[in-house]
Amino acid sequence: MPSEPAYDFSRRRTFWVSLVLAFLDAALLAALILLPTVWLLDHIKIDFGVARLSIRWNWKPLLAPVILFAARTLAALWVGHAGLSAAGLIERLWFRRLILALASTCLFVAIPEGLLKLADFKAEIPPAIVIVDNSGDGNLSRNETLPDPELIFRLKPGSIFAGRLVNTLGFLGREVDQVKSPNTIRVICMGDSVTAQGRPGYPQYLHESLTNQPPTTNRWEAFNMAIHAYSSLQGLTLFNKQGRALKPDIVSLYYGWNDHWLADKTDRQQMGLSMAPKTARFFNALRKKRVFMFLVWSLNPVLHMARLGETPSALDYRKKADAFDGRLLRVSHDEYRTTLTAFVIAIRKAGAVPLLITAPRNSITPVNVHKRHIRSVEEGNRLHDQYAEITREVARQMHAPLLDLAVIMTSPENLRYFADDGIHFDLYSYEPTMESDADPERQPGLKRIAAELDAKIREIVRTPEWRQLH
Repeated sequence: MPSEPAYDFSRRRTFWVSLVLAFLDAALLAALILLPTVWLLDHIKIDFGVARLSIRWNWKPLLAPVILFAARTLAALWVGHAGLSAAGLIERLWFRRLILALASTCLFVAIPEGLLKLADFKAEIPPAIVIVDNSGDGNLSRNETLPDPELIFRLKPGSIFAGRLVNTLGFLGREVDQVKSPNTIRVICMGDSVTAQGRPGYPQYLHESLTNQPPTTNRWEAFNMAIHAYSSLQGLTLFNKQGRALKPDIVSLYYGWNDHWLADKTDRQQMGLSMAPKTARFFNALRKKRVFMFLVWSLNPVLHMARLGETPSALDYRKKADAFDGRLLRVSHDEYRTTLTAFVIAIRKAGAVPLLITAPRNSITPVNVHKRHIRSVEEGNRLHDQYAEITREVARQMHAPLLDLAVIMTSPENLRYFADDGIHFDLYSYEPTMESDADPERQPGLKRIAAELDAKIREIVRTPEWRQLH
């Protein structure tokens, strides 16, 4: 039997060794918790009174848990060799499981992040926009527009845009009551500058024809929700933010031109995502991480294109666009298809009938080459025809009504309706300089579109989809 002093010394030594082991275990736990935090924030500072610990994300934080684990392993070997019964935290099952879970998380973060950085993988993830924050940068720096973090820009109510007053809803055209009157059928015309142009635009001509000769016994109205330079992606966001609340019964979609223009960034890269403040801060930190980029891209490669791994058609086009100052399609072929499909679904969920319209054209002019919208006139014409075909495909696949203006208005007698740019109609290029009270007497092109749209709507009210909704 050992003497009392020897027994006390052995017990004290076991206590202090156990304390050291527990300290190493706690340090290992702290390092494993700290590692993903440093990865997420890039740089953290911890104050200890007069001292400050500054840690940046690089290879050094990765070494800390490795060194601590090696030290803990050596200490455990020494304890076993010395025949001590000392034990730290890691000898407990719950602590081992916790360490294993944290170590697995760190490996998931560190190794893929390093490999993706080595491969220079990058994917453009839209920024998060705090819901209560209305700040943001638009791509149009004009007095008539306001920056919008989700839409990129919007029109300023009460301002004059292209010679016309912007109404209280933020669109060109007559004032419209946000609350739909009872027994009223409401038609919303969404699109780009072709739908927004005119003195008045074709939505007003449509409104007059539906009001004078309503297709049903209801009261009918139509108005414009189109904005110059908008793509289909902006239009979808606009509908979800504002159009749905207007309770439309029919929504026409006239997009395509701005979608296939070239730009320094895609629309997806510039349009923010609304989130709660805390979620937005976390997302904005996470969106810079390559592991997160890869996860988002792998789940949806169409909506979040990366330099590596784009869809074949988009990748082929990037190679061509790189020679043209690295500019990209604002909305790629695949994303245009996805956006139109999502648009149809959103309109139907709102209780309305979607009406897709193919955008007709004359030949695009070299002006758009000088603006760097297209690489050549030939390629611009070809691209536009491809986007018109995508519109037809979506209409077929979604069993949605289609007004194929790109076919209807290609005959020689209809080409005279186009403006000089081959995109817009009638006196488009002169509209901004016209006097406010000097609307043109004749706009045959816009009236023709309104007439075709009116005829299509009268077909829609005889369909089973319409009868089901009304």
